Amino acid sequence: MPTDTVPTWPRIEAVTRQDGSGEVTINGTSRPIETTSLDEARAAIIAVVTETAGKMGCCAPGSVQALIPGE
Repeated sequence: MPTDTVPTWPRIEAVTRQDGSGEVTINGTSRPIETTSLDEARAAIIAVVTETAGKMGCCAPGSVQALIPGE
């Protein structure tokens, strides 16, 4: 079974909160997320990550995955 190596750069971390707020941190630079719901915050974070990946040419749009604990 083929496996893809996950690049170590850029380092992207994201947090969402029930109130729709959140944060995306890319290589240590934080970007706040302000929406009105958890689902909107998740979508906004995925959009930021996808945009960053596209600018860097590191992966195809739509290849970003979100891991959501408990789901």
